[in-house]
Amino acid sequence: MPNKLPTALAVALLSLAPALHAQRPPSFTLDQVKSYPFPNELTAATTGSRIAWAFNESGVRNVWVAEGPEWKARAVTSYRIDDGQELTSIAISADGKFVTYVRGGEHSANWEGPPPNPTANPVAPKVQIWSVPFAACSSTAACEPKMLAEGDDPEVSPHGDRVAFVKDRQISIAPIDGSSAAKKLFSAGGNVDEPQWSPDGSSLAFVSNRGDHAFIGVFRNDSTSILWIAPSTSRDASPRWSPDGKRIAFVRSPGNGGAPDSILVRQR
Repeated sequence: MPNKLPTALAVALLSLAPALHAQRPPSFTLDQVKSYPFPNELTAATTGSRIAWAFNESGVRNVWVAEGPEWKARAVTSYRIDDGQELTSIAISADGKFVTYVRGGEHSANWEGPPPNPTANPVAPKVQIWSVPFAACSSTAACEPKMLAEGDDPEVSPHGDRVAFVKDRQISIAPIDGSSAAKKLFSAGGNVDEPQWSPDGSSLAFVSNRGDHAFIGVFRNDSTSILWIAPSTSRDASPRWSPDGKRIAFVRSPGNGGAPDSILVRQR
């Protein structure tokens, strides 16, 4: 004989059915899911009480800022189209005057390729570095973001006046206010990336990727040779300066080719 619920329990469940049905959460649409607003890329100034972040509203991305003690949020960009161009690398200059950011690209992807173009724009999107004043301006034109250059991975100088960035696998530099054109900072072998300013802004550490190995280099000025930090056949990455600017920490992993053969060993 199959098990049967006691009569009293069956009656109780039947009486609860309408209530359970009423508690079922309402359905929602795909448009509601896609339109859910969310912030990301939150960053803070190194001094003072200023913060900036990216805000996605129904796919339209803009840069927002706030300042203490009121912390009243406001947008400093006015992009109005959901064109799939993400906002990344948001930073505030040390003096708090400018916000820099990258517009375009797909930085979470595991592949290299052109920026997404979901709107099928005949003019291909580009990965570009921009800056915009933090403070509210007296005129709209003065508050308009300025495109500093095509490139990626921007690093604002500790003095807040220049931005180093990666372009064409080398390091370029541009004034943060866009007052003059960007230019290549120096020439180095390999594919160069990961620029890191020293605390006093006088030097720039970087990574030179040579394929099966990579070096950490330090650029000082046009008249001083590049300093290579403990070069080897290993892959070095992620340089970081000590607060006093006297040391550099970095990550070292084995090179792709393995340990080099000794020249003293007889080869067949």
